Amino acid sequence: MLSNAVSADSLRLVSHNVGSGDCTSIQTNNSIILIDVGPAGFNNLVPWLERQPRPVTDIFITHNHEDHVGGLPAILKSRVVSGLKRVWTLTHPEVEKEHVKLFFNNLEKLHASRRVIWMPLIKSPPFQPLTVWTQGQYRLDLVYPEYSRVSIPGSVNNTGAILQLSNQDRALMIWAGDNMLAVVSANTERVKWLLLPHHGHPDDHAETAAQLAVVALVEQQIQVSVGQKYPKHPSKALIRAFTRDGRRCFCTQLKNGCTKQHRKTGFQGLVSDGPALLLPADPSTKFCRGTRALTLLGDVLTPVLPGNDSKHAQLVGKFINRACR
Repeated sequence: MLSNAVSADSLRLVSHNVGSGDCTSIQTNNSIILIDVGPAGFNNLVPWLERQPRPVTDIFITHNHEDHVGGLPAILKSRVVSGLKRVWTLTHPEVEKEHVKLFFNNLEKLHASRRVIWMPLIKSPPFQPLTVWTQGQYRLDLVYPEYSRVSIPGSVNNTGAILQLSNQDRALMIWAGDNMLAVVSANTERVKWLLLPHHGHPDDHAETAAQLAVVALVEQQIQVSVGQKYPKHPSKALIRAFTRDGRRCFCTQLKNGCTKQHRKTGFQGLVSDGPALLLPADPSTKFCRGTRALTLLGDVLTPVLPGNDSKHAQLVGKFINRACR
């Protein structure tokens, strides 16, 4: 079991395995923030949050698709809401029309009662990042999109938020939402860690110049939330591009191209930090790296349980027809 303690000069980041969806928690010594909350019906996250000794103060939704925001109603109806101060979402006509029944009604009631402030996750003016959260030497910036772009009708995959975590002036990691990789590379700095959703933008399913441009921005690690609902995502070409030049690529779950042998034998998953975090069982027996906990101290990112990363590398090395390294 991992200690709940987080030092005043560090952050604990947990990339949660929420099935076909995305969720990251960032823990400080006195609070938690969430970046996306996974799909509806996932029963791991809320009980875990309710057990934490520190409140969830901010929730950031990169874009309003069910696999990123579907878990929000359960959070708003739970004890977690007692410490919640702000929920940050994109708002434009398509989003409100398509997804209002998921959570906007609950959020409007909380906002009207002044229990929770509903914040627009849109930056203005352009060319300047919007700092949306700070903790000591760390800050979280919204680097995309501008309001003028969000107000243009179109897929929310093209106007999702890109969030960048920095230590003073050093950019460390990116949450890309479902944006095209060309958009990510055009709006971010070189970082150590990139978190991508389980499928990404449809235009990025082949190895393209945009993918290589993003890979050039990432020094060490890429985390991909692979969901069983989309077993062919990400593409082999995408993972091959990511793992060039010594980068590590971690997928939460197995995809179809990992190995037919393990799928046929009822493979029960590789490694997850979930048990040490007192999380319930992973939502699928087909997980690969599962939930992963990291410590950020200064600009150094290390696994909380390094033995699990080593075990994962050893087991993945036995796979056949794999694209990862």
